[in-house]
Amino acid sequence: MRFLVIILAILFLGPAYSQELPNLNCDAPRMPYFIAGSSLEDDGAIGGYSSSNNRPIEGADQLNIRKIGVQLFVDRSSQIEYQEPVLNSNITETVNGHFLYLVNNSDSTVGINAQDSRIKILAEAYIDGEWQEIEYFQNSWCGNSYHKVLFRSNEYWKFKVPVYEGSIQTKIRYKLWMPSLKTTSSELGGYIYSNFISASINRSQIVQPDSQTNTLTE
Repeated sequence: MRFLVIILAILFLGPAYSQELPNLNCDAPRMPYFIAGSSLEDDGAIGGYSSSNNRPIEGADQLNIRKIGVQLFVDRSSQIEYQEPVLNSNITETVNGHFLYLVNNSDSTVGINAQDSRIKILAEAYIDGEWQEIEYFQNSWCGNSYHKVLFRSNEYWKFKVPVYEGSIQTKIRYKLWMPSLKTTSSELGGYIYSNFISASINRSQIVQPDSQTNTLTE
């Protein structure tokens, strides 16, 4: 009887790992890895870049993201495990996470700049009255690494992102540079932005403009 009660509790309550796991506490800017495979071959690439099997999924219209165009969306309701590599080791730390979607709600195939299948999605936090990057992207020194990953209309990529924790309560959003993006808002420029989520960070996570890590080129 006791065994049956335990089984029923698991079925009705679900796994409790998201409540027991820590959030990710960082003391420096972090380099994320958003790896994306392509629906179509990039005919304009030199070739020789690292590819990925993380190809886009068909069915973006089932995500209920109604905005037209290419969209970033953080699913705040998702409670997942995120594996964060531990610096200078071969192990990972398991922390709380959310799903992040990159969605093609346009009527055409879209190409995203990539380096060895890594795309430049970065998190930024609202600190001191402005959005500031807390993640950085390390550009490749090899010209063969540069290419585009393409996804068709009604396709999307699904990534995992960590839940940050620190001494400053704030909000976080994600951005993606799209050089071909045309918008009526000069404030947005070539970036698309996700919805924001409540989080906390440490001030030491902010990317400094004169630091070696801030080597971003558009």
